[in-house]
Amino acid sequence: MIIDNSYFQGNLNIPNSQDALTPLSDRRGNLVNLEDYIAKYERQVMIYALGLTLYNDFITSFESNGDLIPGPQLRWENFINGTEYTTDGVDYEWKGLRYEEGSQKYSLIANYVYSKFLPDISSTLGSAGVQRNNAKSSKGYSSIPRTIEAWNEFIYKYQGNALDEDTVQIVTRPGLTG
Repeated sequence: MIIDNSYFQGNLNIPNSQDALTPLSDRRGNLVNLEDYIAKYERQVMIYALGLTLYNDFITSFESNGDLIPGPQLRWENFINGTEYTTDGVDYEWKGLRYEEGSQKYSLIANYVYSKFLPDISSTLGSAGVQRNNAKSSKGYSSIPRTIEAWNEFIYKYQGNALDEDTVQIVTRPGLTG
């Protein structure tokens, strides 16, 4: 895998996903679920970005622990770790699929996984249908704002400033755009 649970901190924090065991318990908290989501959605977003043929070439550049194999093609090293480049006289910076700023780890893959993970854990399927979890002495809030924030950050990292205002459609009501 390109990322692991250590990328889910700060705004992408998922409780009980950083330690193998939750305190005073033999349960593994959200870590097992998160690892499953990373495996599924990391592959999905990379296939969306590269296509299956390039993805298969890309994935052979890794050791089983997620480290790059020594001497991989420079394009994959730059794709993962970032690079600066110039196009039409304009300088750009690609931060990479995974990067660190200070002690914080970041990845567009983590934003994508989080935007899939959060809505799924916000409800459960019970015998009476889909149910929202409700804890005693607490007030529930919608996961939608945090999901949208993670999704928008993913889009920004994935496409940068490439979004053109003339091509963006904002849906105001079903069937109407504005």
